[in-house]
Amino acid sequence: MFKLKKAVKVCLAKNEWNMEDLAKSLCKPKATVNSALYNGNPTLSTLNDMAKEFKLPLSEFISLGEE
Repeated sequence: MFKLKKAVKVCLAKNEWNMEDLAKSLCKPKATVNSALYNGNPTLSTLNDMAKEFKLPLSEFISLGEE
């Protein structure tokens, strides 16, 4: 099962970013990013955008969140 919070947490730590940094790089409000993480069901577009910001292929980004 894919856990977006886990994947993002790993990537944020690797990049020494926080949630605000990620939101700024995605050009989205922090509340929108938090909603995707904590309220579930982010769109494929959002996942792809996050992977790009972390300079990862989508498949690798997803693998970071697998249990």
